[in-house]
Amino acid sequence: MSILTEPTTDIETTDREGSSSGSDWWCIQVDEFQAPHPCNHQLRFVSGVMEGRLCHLIMVWDEKDNEEMLRIAALSQKRGRNPKIVEYKESFGPWINYDNYKLYGGPDK
Repeated sequence: MSILTEPTTDIETTDREGSSSGSDWWCIQVDEFQAPHPCNHQLRFVSGVMEGRLCHLIMVWDEKDNEEMLRIAALSQKRGRNPKIVEYKESFGPWINYDNYKLYGGPDK
């Protein structure tokens, strides 16, 4: 298991290769926007906040054409955030794959 979030969080998961690098994962980059109060972080990727935590986790998918990722990108487009599907890089920040995001308390739980 590898920790894919900030060091202070306890969510553990693994990617499909068992690596913690995040390589071969895809995410949605958007025009920079400010997260809602009380956080107010500047964000450049579609991310989720886990209940009880203030860290933003970049949501990633293992397929570039994942239906759920495309649905979320379309919602981002409707909000005027100019989404682009890009390959995830570690320098982007902490991440979690979308399925685990839902498992650990994301919006569809």
